[in-house]
Amino acid sequence: MKKLFFVLLAVLVAGCTTQAVQNSTNIEVEQRFQLNASNIATTYAEIPFVSSAVPGPESRDMLVNNMIKLFFNENLAYENYEFSLHERYTWIDMPLDTTTFDPFISTDLGLKPLLNGKLTALKPNMQYVLEIEGLGSAYYYQFTTTNADTINPRVEGAYFEGNDLVILFSERVDSSYVNAVTIDVEKDGVDRLGNFNTVRTIANQMYEDKKYYVTYDGLTSGEYRVSISGVKDTTGNTMTEIYTELLTKS
Repeated sequence: MKKLFFVLLAVLVAGCTTQAVQNSTNIEVEQRFQLNASNIATTYAEIPFVSSAVPGPESRDMLVNNMIKLFFNENLAYENYEFSLHERYTWIDMPLDTTTFDPFISTDLGLKPLLNGKLTALKPNMQYVLEIEGLGSAYYYQFTTTNADTINPRVEGAYFEGNDLVILFSERVDSSYVNAVTIDVEKDGVDRLGNFNTVRTIANQMYEDKKYYVTYDGLTSGEYRVSISGVKDTTGNTMTEIYTELLTKS
């Protein structure tokens, strides 16, 4: 009888021990699973995607002198992606300037066509395909441009901000024409020379290419006569109106 009791007791203890080991194993497995899931969620974040764009997919009213704007659902490190623009039927590649990030990570991006390294306009009445590589799967859409741009650019205003002359154009202009020939600043009959090697646009970005900052070292307070003429837009249209104003620097 005693022998039977001890046998039953041993079986009971062994069963409890086995159940405890199984419970412990289950807990460890569950903890490892939760840890792995957490690591995956942290390491493999949601793949960025284009939430909106200008022009939009299948758009037929893209102005030839406008830039392409992409808006993403989250910050995007642009150096990890490739942006390509092609003519739909010939598949001719149009180089793009993507230097609009400030800083290098941003949720929005401007793409500007280039020709021989200079900003240019898109071809009129042309179907283009925009392709983005690096978003996990190929992303592309097409749009169509309107007629050629025949509107001449003009200066909508200018003012001093510190030692910077700030110029606001009516549309995107070719920055190579923002120079000492097209812009003249004088005080008391003496021409002031601007630093055109450091010309920049708003917030130091090449985004819209409409608002330009030109630095003039050593300016003192007073009135300056500013004259602007001969600036071209990215299509090649030239200013027909000469902008001349007497601006006050405080």
